[in-house]
Amino acid sequence: MLSTKGSKRRSIVVDSAYEIETADLTSIDLDIFALSKKNNRKRTYVRLIQRMVADNMVDLPEVNMATFQVTLETLWQSFNDYNVGYHNDMHCLDVAQMNYILLKTGPDCLAIQL
Repeated sequence: MLSTKGSKRRSIVVDSAYEIETADLTSIDLDIFALSKKNNRKRTYVRLIQRMVADNMVDLPEVNMATFQVTLETLWQSFNDYNVGYHNDMHCLDVAQMNYILLKTGPDCLAIQL
């Protein structure tokens, strides 16, 4: 997204939703906490898990993405409503991403990243 300030100055403003769509889910360096601060926790949680599932739709052809989105939003709301400490929405997303890395790239790739 390009914005201009005044007549002489131009600056590029990065759309934070774009970061969610382009984030490398297989990178151990992906900072889901920073993403959630730029967007919001719910959008980050729902969209990143949607992307993880969408990457595997060939293996999961029966998943209805609209129903899946409602399910993820309900799960996120449950985390929010109960205000759990450590085992919250960001912990869930962190664990989901690590499992995604292991399933997509295998343990050898993970060892190389570390």
